[in-house]
Amino acid sequence: MRSSTTYDRPLPHYGGYPDYSVWEPGPPSVRQWLDALNRSLARRPEINLYVNLPRCEETYIDALLGEFAIYRNALLRRPRLRQLYLGGAPTAWPPDSLMRLLDGLLAEVDSVASSAFVVASRCKDLRHSSLAVLAERGFDGLTLEVDQPPDNSLDRTVATVRDLGYRSIGFDLGNTPTGSTYAVKRTLTHALALRPEQLTLSRECSLVSSGPEPCTTARRMLEDAGYRDIGLDHFVHAQDELLRAQQQGLLHHTPTGYTTADCTVNLSLGSTSIGDCPDAYVQNEREVSAYQYGVLVRKDLPLSRGHTLNRDEQITRQHTQNLLCRGFTDWKDESRRCPALAHAVDQWNAMAVDAVVRRSPFRVEVTESGHPYLRDICRPLLPGDTQSVAQA
Repeated sequence: MRSSTTYDRPLPHYGGYPDYSVWEPGPPSVRQWLDALNRSLARRPEINLYVNLPRCEETYIDALLGEFAIYRNALLRRPRLRQLYLGGAPTAWPPDSLMRLLDGLLAEVDSVASSAFVVASRCKDLRHSSLAVLAERGFDGLTLEVDQPPDNSLDRTVATVRDLGYRSIGFDLGNTPTGSTYAVKRTLTHALALRPEQLTLSRECSLVSSGPEPCTTARRMLEDAGYRDIGLDHFVHAQDELLRAQQQGLLHHTPTGYTTADCTVNLSLGSTSIGDCPDAYVQNEREVSAYQYGVLVRKDLPLSRGHTLNRDEQITRQHTQNLLCRGFTDWKDESRRCPALAHAVDQWNAMAVDAVVRRSPFRVEVTESGHPYLRDICRPLLPGDTQSVAQA
């Protein structure tokens, strides 16, 4: 018998990160944020570094390097780099600009042996000379926002990227048409023929609300081609390191998505960028002009908003991360309990009726059929009935 649970509603948080609309009007003070970073780095001096590159302007690079200099002057320990992720339109930037940026950033950190360098870009923004420069600096992962429907230029792009030495290619099919089974088949047939290591579907394509046949077709095609769902519409090939990490309990989720980089500090540079550590989140000014003014004129971090997590929120976040990355979470240990679990347990009990999750005392586990509903499974951990601590 199906429960009354409604699935596929918009989930107002991203991978365990708070709903932007309920963030505090202003961020934690710069001092609070820096203190939180130093507390985290004192325990483990490693960072994931994200850089947003929306515009090809030298003054913007000046601002990025200036922002990182502010951080480096304030951090009490020289950080070790676990992941470097470039987003926005990095491959549209001239090679000389990219070299100036990367050389400036990498001179201020130590790279660990397992560092991962990834660049995300749109197909139309790719520049061969820029891709080559990034490969020379150690980048071997590329995520492509694929035009819809894909054409033969995608085949040439993938061949070029492979020749340059990129070992991991991901397709972001966020604009995948979902109106018909034919459209889904056409897009996925072309994409799968190129054998990317990773594929991210549009959210709508994986949800029942967009039409059962296109969604069922998409998931069946991916599974038949040897791809596995690791969560949040993200599919990886059976030999991909992300799947191995999930199977070994070593998968992690950050503002840039799933990663094998085990790090609690995500430092982000550039306009709109979101950074976090175990007890705080911040976001930079969204407008490029405001961002540059904050760094280059005020000589301060250009924070616009953020949130300081209390103890209960930190516990809730960890449960969400467990569900996203390990497929289960438990709270037998009293230190892992928080008021949000009271509301969550009631919802998970209802989901168990639909075999979306399995429930046992002090534990919830995502079932194979529950993978498409991972957002819904995490949703009950959002603020709700927080009157009592779950004991079920």
